[in-house]
Amino acid sequence: MLCGQVGALGGVGWLDLRCVGVPQQVGVAAAGLDLRCVGVPQQVGVAAAGLDLRCVGVPQQVGVAAAGLDLRCVGVPQQVGVAAAGLDLRCVGVPQQVGVAAAGLDLRCVGVPQQVGVAAAGLDLRCVGVPQQVGVAAAGLDLRCVGVPQQVGVAAAGLDLRCVGVPQQVGVAAAGLDLRCVGVPQQVGVAAAGLDLRFTAVSRFKAAH
Repeated sequence: MLCGQVGALGGVGWLDLRCVGVPQQVGVAAAGLDLRCVGVPQQVGVAAAGLDLRCVGVPQQVGVAAAGLDLRCVGVPQQVGVAAAGLDLRCVGVPQQVGVAAAGLDLRCVGVPQQVGVAAAGLDLRCVGVPQQVGVAAAGLDLRCVGVPQQVGVAAAGLDLRCVGVPQQVGVAAAGLDLRCVGVPQQVGVAAAGLDLRFTAVSRFKAAH
């Protein structure tokens, strides 16, 4: 099975693969799909309800409402492992856009300044080549921006963090917020009902209950 369409995987899964001038090989055994793109930077293993993968010679676009997806893009700055309800990942040669209302998401962007681990109700992360914008009403969020001056750990009701290349603005009505801006002159610790913090070239600010 080369470029084409494979469906009705034993009544278990669905694969729609459109290889545009790329050399894919697909092997499937009913409950699972093992796709190894030789010479192409995709390796996908999934035992899931549905997979839609379109390789167009540019980075991947993967939409799956499945039990598990393991996507490792070698030479492409995404590594995604998720056992969740749904994952929508559109890599358009620029940083990632990930929307998931799932049990767990592990996203490690190699060479891209985001590392996100969350076992939460929902995560909306839009990386537009500038620092992160994260909105989550979840059980826990661990965001470590490598090379970007934010480190955020929160087990809270909701976090709204908008990094616009200038110092942070954080609004949270949560159980606890731990924000350490590396390379930026702020240190914040708070376990409170709500925090609205606007840093404007101050050297250090600490608020605690």
